[in-house]
Amino acid sequence: MKKSPNKLRSAFSLMEISITLIIVGVIITVILSSSSIYSNYKLETARNFTASSDVSSIQGLILWLDATAEKSFDYTEREDNGAIGTWYDINPTANADNATQSIAASKPLYIIDAINNLPALKFDGINDFLRLSSSGSVFNGAPETANNFTIFVVAKPNSADALSTERTFGTAGTGGKKYLLFPENGGTIYPKVSAAGSGIAMGTNGISVYEHSSFYMPPVLVYATSATSPTIIEVDYTDKVPSLYINGALVRKTAQGPTNYVFPTLSIGGGNYGYYSGYIAEIIIYNRVLLDDERESVAKYLSKKWGIRLS
Repeated sequence: MKKSPNKLRSAFSLMEISITLIIVGVIITVILSSSSIYSNYKLETARNFTASSDVSSIQGLILWLDATAEKSFDYTEREDNGAIGTWYDINPTANADNATQSIAASKPLYIIDAINNLPALKFDGINDFLRLSSSGSVFNGAPETANNFTIFVVAKPNSADALSTERTFGTAGTGGKKYLLFPENGGTIYPKVSAAGSGIAMGTNGISVYEHSSFYMPPVLVYATSATSPTIIEVDYTDKVPSLYINGALVRKTAQGPTNYVFPTLSIGGGNYGYYSGYIAEIIIYNRVLLDDERESVAKYLSKKWGIRLS
């Protein structure tokens, strides 16, 4: 008995649907596989840039946090949206000064495709932060080693900051700030000397450098600019005078503050007076001011690795 045309058509329709679903499944698998291969390629390329860079050969390196390095995070935490409890210092030239967080609600998240197809940590702007050891290499044990240092940060903020008027007095930084690097209270850490911690606030509308001591927390450097894209920030302190570079170009240099000593941060992502909202991909700190060719070498490395065009 012959099947009717309608039954044949119905059978062919089911077969066609099945074949279509198989083809769609294959296409999706290929796309996902290709995406994974590309991500792995980007990550390996970034790691090659790291390995061949001059960062660790430049004298004075005291901290190097890199979101792409295999040894930067515990394997159990290094997954998309994984909460990060420790960001390991990959500096091979000094004792490790790892950034840690034990409180679950304050841990930043590891995002695989955060900045130009590379991973970074995402800070929520509410209470996420990581803290370095108070006796770590950033201080080198005493404030007398401070006043001259260089900080590089690769970051991409998600929200605006409340920019204040630039000054070397007052406490404008004690509320509602977006602290990329939180300035420690030098009066608490070094009560017998006049010392201030230095930190960086960053929003999509600008970047500020703050200093913090007892009854003192002003924005000693303020630069209003659009920062909606991934950015290479460099802050140099030369004899306590801060300078700001954005994507390799000097954009602002200001006056010296009143304290005898200034030292770099201990907290990443914020502190009591405000928290950063956005991504942080890499942090490099030296305990001296780099020469022009050294500074340019680090900036070029970060530019190539993170796909950020220098100015």
